Amino acid sequence: MNDISMPEAKLEVSPKLRSDLQEAATWARIIAILALSSSALSLIVSFKRGMIFFSLLSAAISVFIYLYLLKFSSQAKKGLQNNDQQMLNDGFRNLNTYFKILGVILIIVISICVLAFIFLIVGAMIKF
Repeated sequence: MNDISMPEAKLEVSPKLRSDLQEAATWARIIAILALSSSALSLIVSFKRGMIFFSLLSAAISVFIYLYLLKFSSQAKKGLQNNDQQMLNDGFRNLNTYFKILGVILIIVISICVLAFIFLIVGAMIKF
C-alpha cells in the first residue's frame, strides 16, 4: 500500500441538493411509517387467520428493514438542519444498510423463484 495520505474530500451541499435531500428524507419517513403500520396491521390480520409463524417472520423482517429507513430520515434531516456532517454521514450509512438488506432479500426471493421454476419444469418432464 502507498503511505501517502489522501486529503479528505470536502463536498459542499448546494441549496438545491439540500432541498432535495430534505425532501428525500421526508418521503423516506413517510414510507417507513406507512410500511411499519402496514406490517402491524398485517400481523393482526395474520394472527386472526392462524398464520402465526409466517406473520411473525414477515413482521420482524419488515420492522428490521424499515427502521433503517426511518433512521436515515431522522439523521439526514437533523444533519441538514444543524449542518452536522457526522449526523448526515450516519443517516447515509443507515440508508446504505437498508439497501444492502433489501438487495439480499431480493436475491433470496429471486433465487427461490428460479428454483421453483426449475423444479416445476423438472416435475413436468418427469410426469410425461
